[in-house]
Parts: sequence; structure tokens; C-alpha cells
Amino acid sequence: MHKYSETWKNDIANTPKLRTYKLLKENLQSEPYLYKIKTRAYRSTIFKIRSGTLPINIETGRWRNIPLDQRLCNMCDGGSIETELHFMCECSVYVAPREKLYNSVMIDRGQPVGDIFKILINGFPKETARYITECMAKRQN
Repeated sequence: MHKYSETWKNDIANTPKLRTYKLLKENLQSEPYLYKIKTRAYRSTIFKIRSGTLPINIETGRWRNIPLDQRLCNMCDGGSIETELHFMCECSVYVAPREKLYNSVMIDRGQPVGDIFKILINGFPKETARYITECMAKRQN
């Protein structure tokens, strides 16, 4: 199993598409969110953000062959590439639902944004799925 685990780590390290997966996945094992979240739609939402397949510009731009530096967030005026991290933790359009999420899980806002991102997805998957679902609905309006 150790050899397979090392091969797995090397394979994902050399795959640019798996940028978020690499950030979140540390060990070759089933993730607790698969058991913690009973709602299929919420499990699917967490899977999508973890695997980089949530339909935000970092991914939809890839489908349309748009250069990475042009996959900007259409929701805010920040001029940022719309990555999963930007979508979850930085986009100004989602401040109100983000504050609600942070308060509900008592997140320490003094931490680096990347750490907050990991804590939310790995530690509070159900609450995070609810937040993502709310933000994605806001995009439709």
C-alpha cells in the first residue's frame, strides 16, 4: 500500500488540473464528508469544489480554452482569477453569506485565507456545502 500511496502522491503532484484537490487531500483514504453529509446534493457540491469541477470561471474557462489569466471573477470588481479560494473566501459579492458561515462555525478570521479554506471544506463540509449552494444560487440572479 505504501508504494501505491507514494505513486498516487507523485501523480497528483504533477497534474495541474488538480490544484484544489492537492491542497485538500493529504492521505489516500476515504474523506469523512462522504459519511458526514447525508444529502446527496451537498455531497456533490463538496466533491465539485474539492475536485475543481464547480462551474466557476477557473473551470468553465478551461472548458472554453480561455487562458488562465483571463478567467476572472464576473461577480466582483476585484479583477481576480475566479479560483475556488477566491469564490469561497475572497469574493466581495458573498460577504454576507460568508459572514454567516464563519459565525456559525466560529472561524478564526486571523488565519491565512488558504487555511480557512481548508478548515471549512475539511472540517465543516455540511455548512460549507450550504454556503456554496447559496452562493451559486446568487450567481443565477
